[in-house]
Amino acid sequence: MEIVVESLRSGAERATGRVAVIDVFRAFTTAAVALANGASSVVMVGTTDEALALRAKGVAQVCIGEVRGRAPPEFDFGNSPFEISAVRFEGQTLVQRTSAGT
Repeated sequence: MEIVVESLRSGAERATGRVAVIDVFRAFTTAAVALANGASSVVMVGTTDEALALRAKGVAQVCIGEVRGRAPPEFDFGNSPFEISAVRFEGQTLVQRTSAGT
């Protein structure tokens, strides 16, 4: 099996064979699920380093997100609404990083 990660419409247009298209709504849905599960806020950032720095400073307690479709090893969760669907985040601030720039 060959896995190719592409972005935007141009990436979808290059796709051949069996294809799974995952759009940015997945990332936004992850934030919505976190808020529904008690998170006080979700801070969006552009880089993994920004996310980790905010957690280290105590601004956020949990890092969620992905780089090229995978959760960085230092993150608590990936960018999956299902993965966090049963997690209680009562009063916690989450920091989220996505490749899509959500």
